[in-house]
Amino acid sequence: MDAYEKELREKEVEGIINLKDHQIQTLQSKIKEMEQQLREASSKVDVSEKTVKDIALKAIVSAGKTQFVEREKVKE
Repeated sequence: MDAYEKELREKEVEGIINLKDHQIQTLQSKIKEMEQQLREASSKVDVSEKTVKDIALKAIVSAGKTQFVEREKVKE
């Protein structure tokens, strides 16, 4: 292998390494983005869970109260 071929091979390897580095950076960025989405989704789940519990509690309390409904007398 002469000097030209060696230099050409080094440049090829360097290009491959640069490409792989770029792919790694892109994937790391995607991971951070997905982690943020996961945190947001988790937060929304927490809020939804609290809302559902509040609604269920209100329904239980409401069902436990005696309710009277007055009806109008119908004239016959």
